[in-house]
This record gives sequence, C-alpha cells and structure tokens, in this order.
Amino acid sequence: MAACLRELRLPLSEWGLATISEIHWHSAQKAYAYRNWRYSVQEVVDWYAERSVAWDWGRIACVVDQGDEEVAVAFAVARGNLLDQLFVYPKFQGSGIGSQLLQAMLERSLGPVDVHVLEGNKPAREFYERHCFRMQRSWWDSDECEMKMLYRRN
Repeated sequence: MAACLRELRLPLSEWGLATISEIHWHSAQKAYAYRNWRYSVQEVVDWYAERSVAWDWGRIACVVDQGDEEVAVAFAVARGNLLDQLFVYPKFQGSGIGSQLLQAMLERSLGPVDVHVLEGNKPAREFYERHCFRMQRSWWDSDECEMKMLYRRN
C-alpha cells in the first residue's frame, strides 16, 4: 500500500504532537505487549513534548480513508543520522508504509543511519535487518529496564 508522505513540521504543532502520540500509543500496545506497556495517551503526549525539540527531520504517512479524507497512519522522526522514532498503526503494519518512511530517512544522505531498538522488540529488529541494518552493540538501559541495541546501516 502506498501512502503519501508529508513533511512533519517542526517544532510540532498541537495537532502534530497529538497525532504522533496517538499513532505511537496504538503501535506500542502491540510492539511492547511483552513488557506489559501501560502508558496513557497523555503520558505519551507529555513525553513527546519534551523529546521533540531535538528533532530536525520528520515525515508523516497518510492514507485516504473510505470518506476520501487523508488519515495519518505512521510517522518517522530523526535528529541528525539517528532515526529516533518510527511507528505505524498496527492495522497498516506489513503494508510497506514503514519501509516508505525508512527510505525517506535514508535519502537524507547524512551517512550511516542509526536506530536504537529494544532487544525484546523482535518485529522491529527483523524490520531493520530486512533493510540492511546490522546490530553494532548493546547495553543495559536502566530507564527501560531492558537491553537496548544500536543498529546501523552504512
């Protein structure tokens, strides 16, 4: 499924913050089910409000719904060559939208692209490995209480 990619205007507007937080919240329910992830949408909004000030690039993926309206279903944001976040609504996972967002990031041509992935998030690790990312190192992340892995694509 092809999605239209739009620039995610930074700094985030109230709409942008609410939109990516909603996508993240739904996606995290699935991605982090193994961790019993239980944050509210408002907690995600607050977390992104602090984190988003460091981003220098972002894209949001939209599809046309049955009412011919564009609906945001995924996003990716980065700071420099670090892909900081990439989330896709669960019902659109496996449709190629995440790959479209990743390709847009790779086209920035900033050199190697890095991404941090939690060890227990096997679907994310497999996604990045399919796109030629290789694990470089891992470390204990005391905030997440889990091993975090650095993946890189040269």
